Amino acid sequence: MLQHPTQSPRRHGQNRLPLVRISKRLTILAVAGLAVLGTAFVGSTPILNAESGVSVTDASLIHSAAYTMLAPFCTILDALTLLSLHQHMAVLATVFLLVIAWRVIRASSRGTSLLREIGAFVATLAAIVIVYGGGAVLPRPMAGIMMHDANKVVIDFHSHTNASWDGANWFTPERNRAWHDAAGFDVAYISDHKSLVGAKAGIAGNPARAGDATVLLPALEARDQYEHIVAIGIDSTFAFDPKGDWHDPKRDTAVAVSASVPMLILTIPGNLTKLPDNELQGFARLYAVELSDGAPKGIGMIQRTRANIIAFADTLNLAVVAGSDNHGWGRTAVGWSIMQLPGWRDMNPAQLDSAIQRDIRIRRRHAVQVYIRDTPDAGSSMFATVFTAPLVIWRVLVDLDWAERISWLGWIVLIASIATMLSSRAARETIPPTARRKPVKV
Repeated sequence: MLQHPTQSPRRHGQNRLPLVRISKRLTILAVAGLAVLGTAFVGSTPILNAESGVSVTDASLIHSAAYTMLAPFCTILDALTLLSLHQHMAVLATVFLLVIAWRVIRASSRGTSLLREIGAFVATLAAIVIVYGGGAVLPRPMAGIMMHDANKVVIDFHSHTNASWDGANWFTPERNRAWHDAAGFDVAYISDHKSLVGAKAGIAGNPARAGDATVLLPALEARDQYEHIVAIGIDSTFAFDPKGDWHDPKRDTAVAVSASVPMLILTIPGNLTKLPDNELQGFARLYAVELSDGAPKGIGMIQRTRANIIAFADTLNLAVVAGSDNHGWGRTAVGWSIMQLPGWRDMNPAQLDSAIQRDIRIRRRHAVQVYIRDTPDAGSSMFATVFTAPLVIWRVLVDLDWAERISWLGWIVLIASIATMLSSRAARETIPPTARRKPVKV
């Protein structure tokens, strides 16, 4: 005689619940996979010309094998690093609104408690701290630029070491060099605040031939009357007053211009209407202005006033340059300064420093091109700022290469599989022993 187990409504619902969850996860998996694959046909490149906003054709963004393997994490952390302060606030607001919506929907279907909602809120805050803190502090693979023309040199005109009062303790000159090497820089000017200690230590570790490793060159960051400037072409004779302003040394005007008058670079954020005196002993002092700065405040000002900065550079015949403003935090290069200097690889570091300064003094506005990472540029648009989160996701997806897309798909499948397995196990453990299927007797 055939005996069938008694089916209780409770047990039947419990059996169906894991299937519903699995179905939802499969749907999410399919949508995510289609997004990763479908955006490959949009056609975009991750490096733009900072002035025109057009994709560049003479450079590529390259990744290590480790970066590709960790592509979902690296690309998202890179994207967050490229945002302004207002964009960061918009992303955080979006995250909290989504969490609130999820908790409301969940509570309406399953019920909730104050303790459970407090736990969800704390978990959300913890996740944000981990993502932002980890992105700023933890080491991870970097994406770097590679120029297709060997005569083009990649320069950072504004960086720091632990010799700056606000530099990370661990960011020694050699770690500064390693950071720049990973990001594709050939040259980095160490422009610590009121100190040449880091620059001198960096110079001591330079290669004999500039093309053999990343070269570190001396600079200073200080206030010049009103605004923060970076000075290149300097030495230990420069002095500071108690307010932190710097003063040029008294030099013989018969000395060559390249040796007698340092080149000043106006940093961003800054006030374009309040400038240092642009003449000293009959020579120009301000030669360049940043069109890319790696600090969130600098990113925000450049987004809002890019056209004004370019017009300012045109009016005064200034070069536009990129400065990472890196103090040891983060693993993302926001922009690069590109100069055409034939034969630079065979120069020694001092010769390369002189060649960079000489070319900027002679060619001025046309001496440097600035390339930047592709990122949502909110400008002054409140709408674009509010919708930063979806715009960031879109830019991340369209800028992926095929190796990164395969990595993304692999991680999506892996995470979905682990989540399904854990959900199924939890569902089985919640079924009472008396309600589990009994063996069929004949």
